[in-house]
Amino acid sequence: MPSAERRKRVLRVPPDIRRRLAEAAERGRPAEVCGALLGEAAAFEAQVTDFTPLPNRARTPVSSYWLDPAELEPVIRSDRVIGFYHSHPDAPAEMSSRDAATDWPGFWYVVIGRAEGGGTELAGWHDGTAVRVEIVAEAACRR
Repeated sequence: MPSAERRKRVLRVPPDIRRRLAEAAERGRPAEVCGALLGEAAAFEAQVTDFTPLPNRARTPVSSYWLDPAELEPVIRSDRVIGFYHSHPDAPAEMSSRDAATDWPGFWYVVIGRAEGGGTELAGWHDGTAVRVEIVAEAACRR
């Protein structure tokens, strides 16, 4: 078994939630969409079971996102919040330097971006580390 330092982090997402995240990102274009990820999380793996959209209150929503603490507070109190998501409407699904500078330790993050061929792709990270995003059947998420 790999040591804790070498163990890969994995974020599991059911196909239906992946589809809904992609649709939300498309509907929000050209602005970035954002919200909270709900599910279950452990040190090296997490399972997304749903998400809650939140308004993007950034001054320049086409190139950034910002969650209003007053709107976020009632959502974050839930023990089901494991992280956050946002979109890059016309850019790849990569964590930007701004994203890395503002992430909260212990939370899981998903960015929804444009794939090279024009489709949608998801990328994830946790505590500043890129994670593998697995699209898995809902039953596999609830082990």
